[in-house]
Amino acid sequence: MNIFETVIVSFSSIWANKMRSFLTMLGIIIGISSVMIITTLGLGVQGDIKSEFSRYGLNRADISMKWDPKNPPVYRDYITYDDVETIAGMQGQVEAISPRISRYVTVKGNNKNYSILLNGVTPDFLKIEKVELLKGRFVSDQDEKAKRNVLVLDEKTAREIFGTVDCLGETMTVSSGFRSLELMIIGITKVFDSTMAKMFDETNDKKGYTPVSIMRTITYNPNLERISVAIDQSFHVKTIGDMLIGFLERKHKAPDKYRLFDYNSNMDEVTNVFGIVTKIVSGIAAISLVVGGIGIMNIMLVSVTERTREIGIRKALGAKRKSILYQFLCESVILSLIGGILGLLLGSTVGFTVVRLLKLPFVISIGATAVSVVVTIGIGVVFGVYPASQASKLDPVEALRYE
Repeated sequence: MNIFETVIVSFSSIWANKMRSFLTMLGIIIGISSVMIITTLGLGVQGDIKSEFSRYGLNRADISMKWDPKNPPVYRDYITYDDVETIAGMQGQVEAISPRISRYVTVKGNNKNYSILLNGVTPDFLKIEKVELLKGRFVSDQDEKAKRNVLVLDEKTAREIFGTVDCLGETMTVSSGFRSLELMIIGITKVFDSTMAKMFDETNDKKGYTPVSIMRTITYNPNLERISVAIDQSFHVKTIGDMLIGFLERKHKAPDKYRLFDYNSNMDEVTNVFGIVTKIVSGIAAISLVVGGIGIMNIMLVSVTERTREIGIRKALGAKRKSILYQFLCESVILSLIGGILGLLLGSTVGFTVVRLLKLPFVISIGATAVSVVVTIGIGVVFGVYPASQASKLDPVEALRYE
């Protein structure tokens, strides 16, 4: 019997016992589909993390004051505009720089008070972080130099306060507790409604932007607490970030007073953690494959018993032991492979549905798919060897006597 005939006979045997074959494959189906669902979900989360970090700028370094109660910063430690100009002059290494002051302030609109996170920035902030405008414009150089009382809101804040994003030209009273100013709305930014943003509760923060000069006036704070720097992509962000911290420490004679936040390194750390968790959980789910393999072995042993007379007749007609071995081994592999394919289809379908509901990117791992196919074939071989061997060892005379 050639390979083609062996496969045809194997399919015929499986089809003759459809329900039993399906129940046998169930363990493989559940195991493979579980691995696919977990892998798809894990890759979707990692993709969303990368997308979220990319929005903030992967070539970005944020340097801020390190707040230590035992060693608090003094006035001379704070970052100055002179520092900003010096860093901005590092051509070839620094693409853009924006000083930043952020505070929760109270804004009054439509006769109601709201708390928003107000960020004092410069126009170069757009070169560092992906801020998408829906209406109007962002803070300009002229706004910064002339200290214009202007405000940019995100769309969620605008809708909550005014019921619409068509609120350009409206004025709002902004108060920090030290001073109040009337600011005019000149722009509306888009809110990125990603899963990771929701995870970090970012979308619940009402946000606004104003010139850093206005923010210094509102907060009555002449100091710069933080700078955001876009590093040239030909350089390693952490290397340049550490160099900038070294520059600030030397200039201000303030060792260990500044902190670096490297978005690229943090993204790698977070995605690596999710990757490890995905692999561990997938490994646990894959245990059900062993259960499925045992099920295949059991049903193949039952099949050998049921077909004892058939085996005896084939041997009496001249079938070789190797032919019988291959026949039952082929059935075992086909059972396992069909279960694996059904598991891949089920896992991909459920995985697609889940990531779409969670608004995550849908990513299929070619590697995981290939490994799943190889593993299912391996399970068919490993757990099919013993039943196939038992069938091939049957004595034809004894087999023909079997009732």
